[in-house]
Amino acid sequence: MINKKILVTGSTGFVGQRFFQIAHNLKNCDCSALLDRGRINTEKDISETTHEVVLSNFDDPKELTKIFSRFDIIVHLIGDFNASCSSVAKLKMNRVNADLACTFAKLAKESGIKNFIYISSFAAYLCEDKNKNRLCDCYGESKLSGENGLKTLSDDLFSVLIIRPTALFGPNHTGSIHQLAKVMKSGKYIHFSPSNVSANFYFIDDFIYLLFNCIKKDMGQYSIINASYGLYPIQNFIEKIKESVRGRRHIYLHHYFMLPISIIFSMITYLFSKPMPFSYRKYKVMTSPVFLLKNLDYKEPYGMNEGIKVTIEFFKKNDML
Repeated sequence: MINKKILVTGSTGFVGQRFFQIAHNLKNCDCSALLDRGRINTEKDISETTHEVVLSNFDDPKELTKIFSRFDIIVHLIGDFNASCSSVAKLKMNRVNADLACTFAKLAKESGIKNFIYISSFAAYLCEDKNKNRLCDCYGESKLSGENGLKTLSDDLFSVLIIRPTALFGPNHTGSIHQLAKVMKSGKYIHFSPSNVSANFYFIDDFIYLLFNCIKKDMGQYSIINASYGLYPIQNFIEKIKESVRGRRHIYLHHYFMLPISIIFSMITYLFSKPMPFSYRKYKVMTSPVFLLKNLDYKEPYGMNEGIKVTIEFFKKNDML
């Protein structure tokens, strides 16, 4: 039971839509979606699973403050990602991931809301010490900037919770898991084996239930949670997807080949502007350590194996594989 009035931004995205689908099945969950009146085009997609769709002008502080005053907590899902680090992409990510989040939090605080949850990214953790971590990118910097701005707003009367998920996957998400499953089913891929590296993925439903767990609890003035399964061997990860899609034969290479192949592919992409299925950055992400801060007494209801199984079954059922 969640006896709080919850306002969610970014409700039309992958995480937002799944949030409301699960919230719809929970008892006594008063969840509303905040949409920008000037950009709304998918209201019908979420109206059936929300308590209320609230339309507002995101550029009107007075209107937003009035709306915020009706709620107990804001879950801020709005975000922008771009693999590019061009000046245009960087400016937009900073504007959305940092400036907008801090503006909403400031208005929420002024309206009397006591709790603000910001969905950041594990990429922000990678940017905490750029001198030691070469994986830091413009996206991670923009998320970390948002976190730092929110921290200055937190106090005894305004609680800020930062949740940093690793790469999320699940039904309706045509990201890495979907691409891997399609390639594995065709048999046109290379399996680096044996390998002691780990996968950095998190099933969307486990993340949503973690989010609801956080909403129910008092997290204190300022807290950060890194949402991750911990160290999950890439070998097990690959085998589970292969088992689910019943993949064909493929090429096995020792994982020592991963680094040189990733460098070659990255050079091809750089020199010929041709996207390749593997890169040095992906290699670094795959081999980077993952952590889980046990701030909560929380046990994932699904886990990685079941999450992969549910996701692949969805792809099959909807002719996506």
